[in-house]
Amino acid sequence: MEDRTPAEDHTPEDDHEPEDDHTSGEPAKILGMTVPQGVVLLVLVVSTLGFLVGMIGTGQDSTTTSVDLVIEPQSASRALEPGATGRFIVLVHNPNDYGVQVVSIGAGASEPTAGGCPAGTVTSEELTGPPGYIGATGVRTYSINATMAADAGEHCVGQSFTLPLTVELVSVG
Repeated sequence: MEDRTPAEDHTPEDDHEPEDDHTSGEPAKILGMTVPQGVVLLVLVVSTLGFLVGMIGTGQDSTTTSVDLVIEPQSASRALEPGATGRFIVLVHNPNDYGVQVVSIGAGASEPTAGGCPAGTVTSEELTGPPGYIGATGVRTYSINATMAADAGEHCVGQSFTLPLTVELVSVG
């Protein structure tokens, strides 16, 4: 019988490390990172790119135009009295050769009238985000609430008031 030492029972296949079959309990790694670490890195990269793209801007041009809200005593239902609020129509003209969206119509205060009503007798609130597209050089109507000051004199009832308004437009397309 031959004497064998334990070293002789060694086969060449034993020299190889076992292939990673993920049964060792250690998480799988890609580029030296675990899968959860890779996902976190990916989320950070995508978020950063989104932020940077957002900082570049939308490429939209913005402009402002002026319109006058003219309140005239055309009918009893539209005449303002001290302390009352009424709804009035204003026409917004797009002065550009491209379509626009109205971003806002600024608040307004009336100019002094020939009949002795002081400036600011009638006011309107800002209208933010009104709906509607206005085509190149087009016109669109908007409704504006206007209020006559409660302390306005009776001599102001039935007069015409002009409220200069600023309209902010942004290009579409």
